[in-house]
Amino acid sequence: MRFSIDHVFLAPADFACSRRFYEHDLGFSVDHEWGEGDEPKGAALSLGDVRIVIAERSMSSSCNSRRR
Repeated sequence: MRFSIDHVFLAPADFACSRRFYEHDLGFSVDHEWGEGDEPKGAALSLGDVRIVIAERSMSSSCNSRRR
């Protein structure tokens, strides 16, 4: 059986810095982006067969905000 991953989702501490790193330093292309004004921002990027999604963190996404 072959295992395949479609994409990796990242929620970096600094969205803009991470996007610049993947786009300019590593050469990823932006396939799709979202978020305007005060809305949370995100981008789907690809480089060959590698696809990642990076998005701004939201307060509700923190593991510390969930009760166990």
